[in-house]
Amino acid sequence: MFRYCRPAAIWHLFPIGKHFAAWAADDPRIRSGTHEVVLPAGVKAQIEPVVAGLRELLHKAKEAAKGRQDA
Repeated sequence: MFRYCRPAAIWHLFPIGKHFAAWAADDPRIRSGTHEVVLPAGVKAQIEPVVAGLRELLHKAKEAAKGRQDA
């Protein structure tokens, strides 16, 4: 995805990152994957369009990569 369009990927990821405070990066349980961060419903609703945009970008990146392999 970053090879396909790095600026768009960063633009889509930024709103997700702003909802995670520094404590998330400092919590070893979160870093290790043994603990989940549960987002409030309001935050989930705000992030859902961003996630949809990331899915679309990933789909386009996969199609572009497939096109390069077929060529």
